[in-house]
Amino acid sequence: MCKIRHDLTIFWGFVYTGIGMNNIVNWSRHRDPNRKKEWEARTWIDRKRKSRFFSTRLERDQFIKQNENFTDDKYEKIKELEKLYNFDSLVILNNYINKEFVRNKIPLLEAIENFLHYKRELGSSKDHLLHLKGFLNRFENDFKDYELNHFSLQVIENYLIKRTKNPITFRNYRKYLNIFFNWAMERNLIQSNPVSKVKSPKLIAKEPEFLTIEQARNLIESNRNHKYFYQIVLQMFAGIRSSACWQIKYSMIDFKNLRILIPANIMKSGKRHLLENLPHNFWQLLEGSTKSDFEWDFRNWKWEKELAFKRSQIQPPRNVLRKSFATYLCAVDQSAERCAYLMSHRNSTLLYTNYKGCVSSRDGKQYFSIR
Repeated sequence: MCKIRHDLTIFWGFVYTGIGMNNIVNWSRHRDPNRKKEWEARTWIDRKRKSRFFSTRLERDQFIKQNENFTDDKYEKIKELEKLYNFDSLVILNNYINKEFVRNKIPLLEAIENFLHYKRELGSSKDHLLHLKGFLNRFENDFKDYELNHFSLQVIENYLIKRTKNPITFRNYRKYLNIFFNWAMERNLIQSNPVSKVKSPKLIAKEPEFLTIEQARNLIESNRNHKYFYQIVLQMFAGIRSSACWQIKYSMIDFKNLRILIPANIMKSGKRHLLENLPHNFWQLLEGSTKSDFEWDFRNWKWEKELAFKRSQIQPPRNVLRKSFATYLCAVDQSAERCAYLMSHRNSTLLYTNYKGCVSSRDGKQYFSIR
């Protein structure tokens, strides 16, 4: 019995390589300068010459190295095993493949539901889950009849190109799909990730978009008596991310010591964050606020934020409140150290490079005098 197990181990070690019977041969190296792919790996099968061509010598040599151990001796070994134990290796291989195919025949919708459940259990932020769920639901709607192992590089690439022309959106969608298919691959639901080789478009940095002093004043005045006014203040003058901002509670704000302690489960970084040395007008604008003013809902906040801009007749670029904070604070400080810390950025140099020179120090002082 041990001998059988040993011999079959040799056989299946060959099968798992995924290399066909015809490749159990010796390869030789050649070069044909007249061909577009000039680097050749050559062999003979049943007295017929077979060749594989490659663009570079390295690709050719790597191919030969991967296949050089599969010689006629191993082919003869398999034939011996077939005769000794009376089996057909191709039948066994086909049965194995069919069994694996059926096992991995998982509907896309089921896989997405399991993945989202995993992300919730992992403790992903509500904001991240909403974005992820929204995109994957649209993805599943476009591929209702697909199973998880149906996707290829070409299918994913064509889908992303048709879905959006915006390079940033393309990158975000690719990121969501990459996370999902990596999860599936780690659980042996698929053999490889079809997204991994999809190339993201090159990004050309745009000039920072921010509120003018007049727009900032108008936004504050137009929304002073509305419920979500303090949400706007937190983003405009403390630079807090929108995903964390709506979860800020009144108890997190220390009015006596003029600081805000944001717990780790709210922060994108997953670490607690203490905001100190905030602009003076921020605390002036928070005067008179109560606990009920910080009872917010994410869906209502998104809607109310749109209404706030409409009331002040502003067409806002993406993340304009947080970007305005960075722009004007860098101008006031003439550096980005404080700004990078408050905004929980790792690279202050990159932040300063992006925002320096956009406005003057005088503009920065005017912005942080709004109250």
